[in-house]
Amino acid sequence: MSDRERDKQALEEMDRALGENMAKAGAGIDQAVVANPQPTPHEQFKQLVTDLQSTARQQQLKTEQSIQQTLQQAATALADAQKIDLVAGQLQTMQQALAQQQGQSGNLQYFQQMLQQLTTSVHEQLHQSTQQAAQSLQQTVSSMAQSQAAMFDSQSYMKISEMLKQCDKTLQLWQNPPQQTVH
Repeated sequence: MSDRERDKQALEEMDRALGENMAKAGAGIDQAVVANPQPTPHEQFKQLVTDLQSTARQQQLKTEQSIQQTLQQAATALADAQKIDLVAGQLQTMQQALAQQQGQSGNLQYFQQMLQQLTTSVHEQLHQSTQQAAQSLQQTVSSMAQSQAAMFDSQSYMKISEMLKQCDKTLQLWQNPPQQTVH
């Protein structure tokens, strides 16, 4: 199983667990309403912190997945740079040998071998470039999905921000409970 598949599976499991927790929390709240009309500020705060932790963990996993994809792209680019450096080095060696020959036909076999090495290197690069073009198209689709994920990330951060505001209000209620009037 690839890292991407494991990350995706982990996110799906976290989403499922969050859904179950939310359902349990919802069921617990329903039961609490019957037994206790309103949860205590402590209970509210505890649930908000649990929800915040789940949301932050989901965001953390998404960020780690993005970093992994970026590292894979960087590794591919580095390998490409090393291969083109090899071809450039071979060409420079050939050019230096040609400069030393100055039009003499002395070592044609050497130049034929160098030419064969260059041809092999270029064909390998051509094959890899074709594969990379296909991967780039897939990455374009993935980038679109990442853009959508970034929008969801923004929504997640907005949700976290709202939950933090709710935590602050709950702490204030906890610290200064409202006065109950007796009728």
